[in-house]
Amino acid sequence: MAPKSLLVFHHSGEYRKWRLEHCRVGTIIGLVSTKGNIHEGHYSLCTLSPFPSCVVTLARQQCDVVVVSLATNEGQFATLEEYQMFPRHPAEDLERLQECGLVDVVLLPPVQELFKHGSQHGARVYLQSDIVPFDYVNTDILEGECTMLAKLLNLVTPTRVYLGQKDLVRTRVLQRMIDDLQYPIDVISIPTVRADDGAAFDARLLRLSISQRDIVAAVYRALRTMISAYLGDMFRADVLVEQGRATLAAVGLKVNWVRVAHPFGFQDLQEIDPAVGAVAFISITIGGVTHTDNAILAPLIPAHEQTLWSLVRSVGKSDNKPQS
Repeated sequence: MAPKSLLVFHHSGEYRKWRLEHCRVGTIIGLVSTKGNIHEGHYSLCTLSPFPSCVVTLARQQCDVVVVSLATNEGQFATLEEYQMFPRHPAEDLERLQECGLVDVVLLPPVQELFKHGSQHGARVYLQSDIVPFDYVNTDILEGECTMLAKLLNLVTPTRVYLGQKDLVRTRVLQRMIDDLQYPIDVISIPTVRADDGAAFDARLLRLSISQRDIVAAVYRALRTMISAYLGDMFRADVLVEQGRATLAAVGLKVNWVRVAHPFGFQDLQEIDPAVGAVAFISITIGGVTHTDNAILAPLIPAHEQTLWSLVRSVGKSDNKPQS
Protein backbone atom coordinates (compact mmCIF):
# COMPACT_ATOMS: atom_id res chain seq x y z
CA MET A 1 0.00 0.00 0.00
CA ALA A 2 1.27 3.50 -0.86
CA PRO A 3 2.41 5.61 2.11
CA LYS A 4 0.03 8.38 3.21
CA SER A 5 2.67 11.10 3.65
CA LEU A 6 5.36 12.40 1.31
CA LEU A 7 8.67 10.59 1.66
CA VAL A 8 11.82 12.41 0.56
CA PHE A 9 14.99 10.51 -0.28
CA HIS A 10 18.27 12.33 -0.91
CA HIS A 11 20.28 9.18 -1.59
CA SER A 12 19.61 6.23 -3.88
CA GLY A 13 20.45 3.69 -1.18
CA GLU A 14 17.70 5.07 1.06
CA TYR A 15 15.10 4.68 -1.67
CA ARG A 16 16.23 1.15 -2.59
CA LYS A 17 15.98 0.07 1.06
CA TRP A 18 12.48 1.56 1.36
CA ARG A 19 11.33 -0.05 -1.90
CA LEU A 20 12.52 -3.51 -0.81
CA GLU A 21 10.69 -3.14 2.49
CA HIS A 22 7.42 -1.60 1.27
CA CYS A 23 6.82 -2.60 -2.38
CA ARG A 24 5.64 -6.15 -2.88
CA VAL A 25 5.86 -8.05 -6.14
CA GLY A 26 3.21 -6.62 -8.45
CA THR A 27 3.24 -3.13 -6.93
CA ILE A 28 2.67 -0.63 -9.74
CA ILE A 29 5.21 2.19 -9.46
CA GLY A 30 4.82 5.31 -11.59
CA LEU A 31 7.77 7.66 -12.23
CA VAL A 32 7.30 11.33 -13.09
CA SER A 33 10.77 12.54 -14.05
CA THR A 34 11.39 16.31 -13.77
CA LYS A 35 14.37 18.66 -13.70
CA GLY A 36 12.93 20.24 -10.58
CA ASN A 37 11.57 23.77 -10.35
CA ILE A 38 7.96 22.58 -10.13
CA HIS A 39 5.88 25.21 -11.96
CA GLU A 40 2.22 25.49 -12.94
CA GLY A 41 2.71 22.85 -15.60
CA HIS A 42 3.53 20.40 -12.84
CA TYR A 43 1.69 21.81 -9.85
CA SER A 44 -1.66 22.16 -11.57
CA LEU A 45 -1.22 18.53 -12.59
CA CYS A 46 -1.45 17.63 -8.94
CA THR A 47 -4.94 19.05 -8.57
CA LEU A 48 -8.08 17.20 -9.54
CA SER A 49 -9.05 20.13 -11.78
CA PRO A 50 -8.79 21.66 -14.31
CA PHE A 51 -6.33 19.06 -15.67
CA PRO A 52 -7.63 15.67 -14.43
CA SER A 53 -5.81 13.62 -17.08
CA CYS A 54 -2.33 15.11 -16.67
CA VAL A 55 0.91 13.75 -15.30
CA VAL A 56 0.70 13.41 -11.52
CA THR A 57 -3.07 13.02 -11.40
CA LEU A 58 -3.01 10.31 -14.04
CA ALA A 59 -0.10 8.58 -12.34
CA ARG A 60 -2.05 8.60 -9.07
CA GLN A 61 -5.05 7.02 -10.79
CA GLN A 62 -2.99 4.29 -12.44
CA CYS A 63 -0.31 3.44 -9.87
CA ASP A 64 0.06 2.17 -6.33
CA VAL A 65 3.13 4.34 -5.72
CA VAL A 66 3.89 7.69 -7.42
CA VAL A 67 7.55 8.76 -7.48
CA VAL A 68 8.63 12.24 -8.60
CA SER A 69 12.31 12.86 -9.28
CA LEU A 70 13.87 16.33 -8.99
CA ALA A 71 17.18 15.78 -10.73
CA THR A 72 19.19 17.38 -13.49
CA ASN A 73 22.75 17.60 -14.71
CA GLU A 74 24.91 19.55 -17.10
CA GLY A 75 24.51 16.98 -19.87
CA GLN A 76 20.84 17.97 -20.33
CA PHE A 77 21.75 21.51 -21.39
CA ALA A 78 23.53 23.07 -24.35
CA THR A 79 26.06 24.95 -22.20
CA LEU A 80 27.32 25.04 -18.63
CA GLU A 81 25.97 28.59 -18.34
CA GLU A 82 22.46 27.46 -19.30
CA TYR A 83 22.67 24.66 -16.74
CA GLN A 84 23.77 27.08 -14.02
CA MET A 85 20.98 29.54 -14.91
CA PHE A 86 18.23 26.92 -14.77
CA PRO A 87 15.90 27.86 -11.86
CA ARG A 88 16.13 25.60 -8.81
CA HIS A 89 13.85 25.88 -5.78
CA PRO A 90 13.88 22.46 -4.06
CA ALA A 91 12.27 23.67 -0.83
CA GLU A 92 9.34 25.17 -2.77
CA ASP A 93 9.13 22.07 -4.95
CA LEU A 94 8.74 19.84 -1.91
CA GLU A 95 6.13 22.15 -0.39
CA ARG A 96 4.04 22.09 -3.55
CA LEU A 97 4.29 18.34 -3.98
CA GLN A 98 3.31 17.85 -0.34
CA GLU A 99 0.31 20.15 -0.75
CA CYS A 100 -0.98 18.34 -3.82
CA GLY A 101 -1.36 15.13 -1.81
CA LEU A 102 -0.94 12.80 -4.79
CA VAL A 103 2.77 11.99 -4.57
CA ASP A 104 4.25 9.27 -2.37
CA VAL A 105 7.98 9.62 -2.90
CA VAL A 106 10.30 12.42 -4.02
CA LEU A 107 13.87 11.67 -5.10
CA LEU A 108 16.53 14.38 -4.83
CA PRO A 109 19.75 12.49 -5.53
CA PRO A 110 22.87 14.67 -5.77
CA VAL A 111 24.38 14.81 -9.24
CA GLN A 112 27.67 13.49 -7.81
CA GLU A 113 25.87 10.30 -6.81
CA LEU A 114 24.22 9.72 -10.18
CA PHE A 115 27.36 10.69 -12.11
CA LYS A 116 30.28 9.47 -10.03
CA HIS A 117 32.82 10.41 -12.71
CA GLY A 118 31.11 13.64 -13.73
CA SER A 119 28.30 14.18 -16.25
CA GLN A 120 30.77 14.48 -19.13
CA HIS A 121 32.61 11.25 -18.31
CA GLY A 122 31.84 7.59 -17.78
CA ALA A 123 29.18 5.48 -19.52
CA ARG A 124 26.31 7.24 -21.29
CA VAL A 125 23.54 6.45 -23.75
CA TYR A 126 24.64 6.89 -27.37
CA LEU A 127 22.06 7.66 -30.06
CA GLN A 128 22.33 6.63 -33.70
CA SER A 129 21.76 9.47 -36.18
CA ASP A 130 18.49 7.98 -37.48
CA ILE A 131 16.84 8.61 -34.11
CA VAL A 132 17.31 12.40 -34.38
CA PRO A 133 15.82 13.42 -37.75
CA PHE A 134 16.40 17.18 -37.46
CA ASP A 135 17.96 19.77 -35.17
CA TYR A 136 15.10 20.03 -32.69
CA VAL A 137 17.85 19.91 -30.08
CA ASN A 138 21.40 18.76 -30.55
CA THR A 139 22.22 15.10 -30.16
CA ASP A 140 24.43 15.71 -27.10
CA ILE A 141 21.44 17.09 -25.17
CA LEU A 142 19.21 14.17 -26.16
CA GLU A 143 21.94 11.74 -25.11
CA GLY A 144 22.16 13.60 -21.79
CA GLU A 145 18.39 13.31 -21.35
CA CYS A 146 18.49 9.59 -22.17
CA THR A 147 21.41 8.96 -19.82
CA MET A 148 19.68 10.73 -16.94
CA LEU A 149 16.41 8.85 -17.48
CA ALA A 150 18.22 5.51 -17.80
CA LYS A 151 19.86 6.11 -14.43
CA LEU A 152 16.52 7.00 -12.85
CA LEU A 153 14.83 3.93 -14.35
CA ASN A 154 17.58 1.73 -12.95
CA LEU A 155 17.14 3.36 -9.55
CA VAL A 156 13.34 3.54 -9.33
CA THR A 157 12.49 0.37 -11.34
CA PRO A 158 9.05 1.78 -12.21
CA THR A 159 6.21 -0.01 -13.94
CA ARG A 160 5.27 3.15 -15.84
CA VAL A 161 7.03 6.40 -16.69
CA TYR A 162 5.09 9.57 -17.51
CA LEU A 163 6.43 12.01 -20.12
CA GLY A 164 4.94 15.24 -21.45
CA GLN A 165 4.29 16.05 -25.11
CA LYS A 166 5.58 19.61 -24.78
CA ASP A 167 9.02 18.30 -25.81
CA LEU A 168 7.58 15.79 -28.25
CA VAL A 169 10.81 14.77 -29.99
CA ARG A 170 12.52 14.31 -26.61
CA THR A 171 9.61 12.16 -25.44
CA ARG A 172 9.72 10.00 -28.57
CA VAL A 173 13.50 9.59 -28.31
CA LEU A 174 13.20 8.56 -24.66
CA GLN A 175 10.49 6.08 -25.60
CA ARG A 176 12.72 4.68 -28.35
CA MET A 177 15.54 4.26 -25.83
CA ILE A 178 13.24 2.40 -23.43
CA ASP A 179 12.10 0.11 -26.25
CA ASP A 180 15.59 -0.50 -27.67
CA LEU A 181 17.15 -1.23 -24.28
CA GLN A 182 14.17 -3.47 -23.45
CA TYR A 183 13.14 -1.86 -20.19
CA PRO A 184 9.93 -3.61 -19.05
CA ILE A 185 8.25 -0.23 -18.61
CA ASP A 186 5.12 1.35 -20.10
CA VAL A 187 5.58 4.89 -21.41
CA ILE A 188 2.59 7.17 -20.87
CA SER A 189 2.65 10.35 -22.98
CA ILE A 190 0.71 13.29 -21.56
CA PRO A 191 -0.71 16.25 -23.55
CA THR A 192 0.92 19.66 -23.10
CA VAL A 193 -0.43 21.75 -20.22
CA ARG A 194 -0.94 25.41 -21.15
CA ALA A 195 -1.57 28.72 -19.44
CA ASP A 196 -4.75 30.69 -20.10
CA ASP A 197 -3.09 32.47 -23.05
CA GLY A 198 -2.08 29.14 -24.60
CA ALA A 199 1.63 29.28 -23.85
CA ALA A 200 3.09 25.93 -22.81
CA PHE A 201 4.43 25.89 -19.27
CA ASP A 202 8.23 25.87 -19.36
CA ALA A 203 10.60 26.48 -16.45
CA ARG A 204 12.95 28.43 -18.71
CA LEU A 205 10.25 31.05 -19.31
CA LEU A 206 10.56 32.09 -15.67
CA ARG A 207 13.73 33.91 -16.69
CA LEU A 208 11.74 36.29 -18.91
CA SER A 209 10.22 39.62 -18.00
CA ILE A 210 6.43 39.89 -17.85
CA SER A 211 6.29 41.63 -21.23
CA GLN A 212 8.57 39.02 -22.83
CA ARG A 213 6.51 36.22 -21.37
CA ASP A 214 3.34 37.77 -22.81
CA ILE A 215 4.90 37.80 -26.28
CA VAL A 216 5.61 34.05 -26.07
CA ALA A 217 1.85 33.46 -26.27
CA ALA A 218 2.19 34.25 -30.00
CA VAL A 219 3.81 30.84 -30.46
CA TYR A 220 0.58 29.07 -29.61
CA ARG A 221 -1.40 31.54 -31.74
CA ALA A 222 0.86 30.63 -34.65
CA LEU A 223 0.28 26.94 -34.00
CA ARG A 224 -3.47 27.53 -33.87
CA THR A 225 -3.26 29.36 -37.20
CA MET A 226 -1.52 26.35 -38.72
CA ILE A 227 -4.09 23.99 -37.21
CA SER A 228 -6.98 26.06 -38.59
CA ALA A 229 -5.50 26.05 -42.08
CA TYR A 230 -4.98 22.29 -41.91
CA LEU A 231 -8.55 21.74 -40.75
CA GLY A 232 -9.60 23.87 -43.72
CA ASP A 233 -8.04 21.27 -46.04
CA MET A 234 -4.71 23.04 -46.57
CA PHE A 235 -2.22 20.18 -46.76
CA ARG A 236 0.77 22.02 -48.27
CA ALA A 237 3.40 22.23 -45.56
CA ASP A 238 5.07 25.38 -47.00
CA VAL A 239 1.79 27.29 -46.78
CA LEU A 240 1.26 26.28 -43.14
CA VAL A 241 4.86 27.24 -42.32
CA GLU A 242 4.49 30.70 -43.88
CA GLN A 243 1.24 31.31 -42.00
CA GLY A 244 2.92 30.38 -38.73
CA ARG A 245 5.90 32.62 -39.49
CA ALA A 246 3.61 35.56 -40.33
CA THR A 247 1.91 35.32 -36.92
CA LEU A 248 5.28 35.32 -35.16
CA ALA A 249 6.67 38.15 -37.27
CA ALA A 250 3.71 40.33 -36.32
CA VAL A 251 5.02 40.53 -32.73
CA GLY A 252 8.71 40.72 -33.68
CA LEU A 253 9.74 37.31 -32.39
CA LYS A 254 13.09 35.86 -33.47
CA VAL A 255 12.15 32.62 -35.21
CA ASN A 256 14.62 29.76 -35.17
CA TRP A 257 12.43 27.58 -37.33
CA VAL A 258 8.89 26.53 -38.17
CA ARG A 259 8.38 23.01 -39.45
CA VAL A 260 5.69 20.55 -40.43
CA ALA A 261 6.88 16.99 -39.90
CA HIS A 262 5.73 13.40 -40.09
CA PRO A 263 4.00 12.42 -36.81
CA PHE A 264 6.22 9.39 -36.22
CA GLY A 265 9.56 9.80 -38.00
CA PHE A 266 9.54 13.64 -37.77
CA GLN A 267 10.87 14.01 -41.32
CA ASP A 268 10.02 17.38 -42.86
CA LEU A 269 6.98 17.15 -45.14
CA GLN A 270 6.09 18.88 -48.38
CA GLU A 271 2.49 17.72 -48.26
CA ILE A 272 0.47 16.31 -45.39
CA ASP A 273 -1.39 13.07 -45.91
CA PRO A 274 -4.71 13.72 -44.08
CA ALA A 275 -4.99 10.00 -43.42
CA VAL A 276 -1.76 10.19 -41.38
CA GLY A 277 -1.60 13.76 -40.06
CA ALA A 278 1.52 15.64 -39.00
CA VAL A 279 3.14 17.68 -36.24
CA ALA A 280 3.73 21.43 -36.41
CA PHE A 281 6.88 22.59 -34.62
CA ILE A 282 7.94 26.14 -33.73
CA SER A 283 11.17 27.29 -32.09
CA ILE A 284 11.82 30.90 -31.06
CA THR A 285 14.39 32.77 -28.98
CA ILE A 286 13.52 35.65 -26.69
CA GLY A 287 15.52 37.22 -23.88
CA GLY A 288 18.26 34.64 -24.37
CA VAL A 289 15.76 31.81 -23.82
CA THR A 290 14.97 29.26 -26.53
CA HIS A 291 11.38 28.08 -26.42
CA THR A 292 10.02 25.25 -28.54
CA ASP A 293 6.40 24.16 -28.85
CA ASN A 294 4.37 21.85 -31.04
CA ALA A 295 0.86 20.92 -32.04
CA ILE A 296 -0.37 17.60 -33.37
CA LEU A 297 -2.30 17.79 -36.65
CA ALA A 298 -4.49 14.74 -36.17
CA PRO A 299 -5.60 12.54 -39.09
CA LEU A 300 -8.74 13.90 -40.72
CA ILE A 301 -9.84 10.68 -42.40
CA PRO A 302 -11.39 7.84 -40.36
CA ALA A 303 -9.48 4.58 -40.45
CA HIS A 304 -12.17 2.79 -42.48
CA GLU A 305 -11.90 5.45 -45.22
CA GLN A 306 -8.10 5.62 -45.44
CA THR A 307 -7.72 2.83 -48.04
CA LEU A 308 -10.18 4.56 -50.36
CA TRP A 309 -8.41 7.91 -49.86
CA SER A 310 -5.03 6.37 -50.69
CA LEU A 311 -6.50 4.87 -53.86
CA VAL A 312 -7.99 8.23 -54.91
CA ARG A 313 -4.67 9.99 -54.33
CA SER A 314 -2.73 7.40 -56.31
CA VAL A 315 -5.18 7.65 -59.23
CA GLY A 316 -4.99 11.43 -59.11
CA LYS A 317 -1.21 11.39 -59.29
CA SER A 318 -1.30 8.97 -62.21
CA ASP A 319 -3.75 11.21 -64.07
CA ASN A 320 -1.42 14.19 -63.61
CA LYS A 321 1.60 12.45 -65.16
CA PRO A 322 2.52 13.65 -68.66
CA GLN A 323 1.47 11.26 -71.40
CA SER A 324 4.28 9.58 -73.31
